[in-house]
Amino acid sequence: NGFDGFGAVLNRRAPLYPLFVGGLFAAFGDSPRLVQIVHALCHAATALMVWEIGRRRFTPRAGLVAGLACALHPSLLRYVADFHIETFLPPGFTATAFAAERMLAPPTPARALAFGAVAGLTALAKAVALPGALAVVLWWVWTERRGDRRRIAAVAAAALVGMGAAILPWTARNWRSSGAFVPITTGLGDAYLRGVVFSRAEFATLRLAPYTYAEQECN
Repeated sequence: NGFDGFGAVLNRRAPLYPLFVGGLFAAFGDSPRLVQIVHALCHAATALMVWEIGRRRFTPRAGLVAGLACALHPSLLRYVADFHIETFLPPGFTATAFAAERMLAPPTPARALAFGAVAGLTALAKAVALPGALAVVLWWVWTERRGDRRRIAAVAAAALVGMGAAILPWTARNWRSSGAFVPITTGLGDAYLRGVVFSRAEFATLRLAPYTYAEQECN
């Protein structure tokens, strides 16, 4: 039933993961097993992207070790079978880092546009991804401040256009449904707090039940 029951504007939940699951169900029928298979492929893609980043930025051995560590990491593996946004975030954040690494070697408007689009889609999975992506652009502009201003402006603008192309359709939907300017969700602070608490070792390794103790701490 779409987003019925969650109000005109979403709070903590961003739209991309529900749309992803709903799209799979619409195309192939209500098959939880299919979603779990796609989750497993997303986890494999995360490990491969980590391997490629490590290989390109450091050495092939560093990339291999990093990719294997990611593939076998318990806090990533534990979500693969679950219907949680946490399954969708590692490939999104890793793809954003991968696109950032590509954008910076060397920076071009086309690569910046791709980075912005990937970052924008990740933010549609969880809005807390957006500040980090903007920080990458600002950091790059600062480090290049003595360079060609036209090139700097073109690259930075392309990154922002990519983010806007991904996010603004949902912003327009929020405006139509609520009359308020809400780029993605209203719960950015809440999402950040929950991310900090739920990633602590005692919850990520399930020594304490996360949806009992971590949830209480967040509240």
